[in-house]
Amino acid sequence: MGYSLETNRQVIFPGTVSILIFSLLFFIVRNFYQEQYDTTQKELDGIKNISVIYNISALIKHNMFLNQIEPNIKNYLENKSFVSNAKILQELKKVNNSEAKVYFSSLVEKEKKLSKVRINEEYRVILKFLEDENLNITDQSSLFLESQRDTAFLISIIVRIIPEALKNIKNLTDIKVNSLYGDKKQEYYKFMLEDNINKFLLNIKNISQILMKIRTSDSSSLYRVLDSTISKFKTLETSVLNAKQGDNEQTSIDYFLQLSNINNSVNTLFETTKKLIVNKLQERKKDIDFKLRNGTFLYALVIILTLMVMYRNYYKSNKLLKEVSKKNTDDKYIAELKEMLLESSTLKDVCEISILQLVKRFGAISGILYIYDDNNYKLYLGGTYGLDPLSVDCTLCIHNNLIGDCIIDHELKITDSNLELNHDNKQIKVHQTVTIPLFNLDKSIGAVQLYFDNSFDENEIGFLQRVMYIMSNNIYQSEQDNAIEDYLKLIDKNIMVVKADLNGDILDVSEEFCNLSGYTKEELIGQNHRIFRHEETPEILYVELWGSIKQGLVWRGEIKNRTKDGKYYWADNIIAPNIDMNGTIIGYTGIKHDITNKKLVEELSITDALTELYNRRHFDKVLKNNLLIALRENKKLVLAIADIDYFKQYNDTYGHQAGDRALIAVANCIKYKLSRPNDYCFRIGGEEFAILYYCKNEYCAADFLNTIKQSVENLYIPHDGHYSSKYITISIGAKLIEGEDLRSAENAFNEADKALYIAKDAGRNIVITV
Repeated sequence: MGYSLETNRQVIFPGTVSILIFSLLFFIVRNFYQEQYDTTQKELDGIKNISVIYNISALIKHNMFLNQIEPNIKNYLENKSFVSNAKILQELKKVNNSEAKVYFSSLVEKEKKLSKVRINEEYRVILKFLEDENLNITDQSSLFLESQRDTAFLISIIVRIIPEALKNIKNLTDIKVNSLYGDKKQEYYKFMLEDNINKFLLNIKNISQILMKIRTSDSSSLYRVLDSTISKFKTLETSVLNAKQGDNEQTSIDYFLQLSNINNSVNTLFETTKKLIVNKLQERKKDIDFKLRNGTFLYALVIILTLMVMYRNYYKSNKLLKEVSKKNTDDKYIAELKEMLLESSTLKDVCEISILQLVKRFGAISGILYIYDDNNYKLYLGGTYGLDPLSVDCTLCIHNNLIGDCIIDHELKITDSNLELNHDNKQIKVHQTVTIPLFNLDKSIGAVQLYFDNSFDENEIGFLQRVMYIMSNNIYQSEQDNAIEDYLKLIDKNIMVVKADLNGDILDVSEEFCNLSGYTKEELIGQNHRIFRHEETPEILYVELWGSIKQGLVWRGEIKNRTKDGKYYWADNIIAPNIDMNGTIIGYTGIKHDITNKKLVEELSITDALTELYNRRHFDKVLKNNLLIALRENKKLVLAIADIDYFKQYNDTYGHQAGDRALIAVANCIKYKLSRPNDYCFRIGGEEFAILYYCKNEYCAADFLNTIKQSVENLYIPHDGHYSSKYITISIGAKLIEGEDLRSAENAFNEADKALYIAKDAGRNIVITV
């Protein structure tokens, strides 16, 4: 879940941030252009209102003009101008200044009662209202704050310069032409005339200078109107100057008509300038509107594309998350399945768990698992789920059935089915059957058949095959383990095996060896091999054994061992070192074969039946072998021949049974004295014995033999037929064999036999060494 949330954040957060940043930039830019659009619209509205006020002011000024001329001229001009109070009042309704409306309405009502001077004063008050309203509109419309150069200059023309020019024209209308001829105020009027003419020309000059700064293709019409206005004003100026000089007297009508024409030209100049301003503002408004619409479209397009990318990434992320989640779920299922299969102790358990987990995981209603035996080409029931085992064939042939075909073809098979199965005491119709082979590498293990009451999800085939691979391995391994376990049980019950560490401490033993040794496994494990050592086994044998196996060699040999109850057994041993992958010896394994019976047979063939000493046949073999050993190892070997003194007389006196008992007693006495591993004693004749042992020198050899001779005499076996002793005694002749003498067994025996005869000639019960 944490991973899912983090991944969704990684998809949604960048997109959301991008949308927020782009939206912020868009709204900043949009607000900027919207402000420009609103300002432009406000300027258009302001120009429109200024134009209305301008027209009203022009009409009022026209009335003021008509009010101060002769009645007959006034009537003439009124008929020409079509100006009326009703028209002025109608125009005033378009203005927000209520004072001007009220004031003009009041003036119309009382106009007939007022003098011309008072009427003009009233008109001036209304014009002041309109002038204030004009400034107020200009300020509210931000016309003085116009940012674009051309439009700002044009606005200054209609807001400041043209009204000033009109004021000059009005001042000129206040001056009557006849006042220039003999009037007392002639000088004043002349001054006023020149001053207003100069001011008007100055205003016209300012307009020309402004047009020079913004000269463009769309200002040509304004130039034409301006030129026409200048031309008309020049004509008036010439006429006035001529009249002033008395050269060309003109009538008041001519004068006022000229002023009216100039006024009309200025009005045209106003309208033309206003039109240019409106056109520029309209173009700007359209441009801003175009940018706003395109910007909004672009913003919407980017937002849509961003949302689409976010959705696509979110969809891919969710898809990936689902895949990761499914993979995690599948991996968890695999891990749990492996653990369950690993804990299964038998092949039957593995099969039962496998079919159970398959049915539950893939939504089947039931399933069956067969194990394939390629030795007899048969399928054996391994496990079922949701089916009565008694209703299922325990054995199937490999041919002529869907499961067998699946194994032969090595492929998964999905087939439609019309079967009806008894599941939990309910008859359920099977819609599809899925049969899956079990393989370990290329070896057929068996097959699984799953029954579905709906359609199997074929998207799960890959995971199903993965699960089947794991089950195949575990089933195969379980089969192998069972085979190995049976094999080990067979070995354990029939072959003697002992495993030991580097010190010879026992790690494991087979049951068969326990049967031979008399110990249990619990008694032996942890004990050292010395527990089996028999006192008759030569030490040299163990030295050779350990010397071989410590070098990594296999040692073979026969060892006489002791059982738990003190008896003995013989074993033929193969002892091999256990070596790890680095070539290091980590322990030893011994395989033993019981040869006790064989050894008993051998001992019977080399043992004297009466005394249980080795016989003459074995004497010849042992003598030759020890001569070779002594020669090889440069040792001294003693061969002694002992004879019971006057034994014939003993038999004649006491009888042969007593003689046999005496022979046994003497044999046991000699054997008891020969306690070392390489000491041997043989019965080579009736009352003759051969003794073979190693010694350091002749003195040691004679001393040891005298000990044996004395031990026999100390048996105190009565012998009345003895000529020199009351008891049985023996005579011994010995040969110390060394050097070149070790090469001939015959010479060694003859020399020892000669020494025996010397001992007998010397009076018996004596040891002679040569």
